[in-house]
Amino acid sequence: MEMLDLRLREFLDAVAAAGRTPGGGSLAALVTASAAALLAKVARTSKAAWPEAGAVTAQAEALRSAEMRMREARSAARRAYLELREAEAKLDPQAADELEAKRREREARYALGA
Repeated sequence: MEMLDLRLREFLDAVAAAGRTPGGGSLAALVTASAAALLAKVARTSKAAWPEAGAVTAQAEALRSAEMRMREARSAARRAYLELREAEAKLDPQAADELEAKRREREARYALGA
């Protein structure tokens, strides 16, 4: 189940549980999206006194939406990574070492933008 489908209490219980996820990234996404939602609310109620309120509302809504989409994508990538690490742990040591070397090589290329 995705974070957006959980009730707040369920989400907080999952954060407090012993599992690896959800963690800090999920909390950061929730805080960012919440702040954007609050900004949109304030902008909507301030249209009469704030000429830029319409543009601010649109930007806040875009940020809120983008943060939730990115959070879901990051979460899926993290789950896939953890599943891969668990599968690698079951490999024989030589095969695991070869995979680790390949992963480090890919990470180095990624860091260099190659």
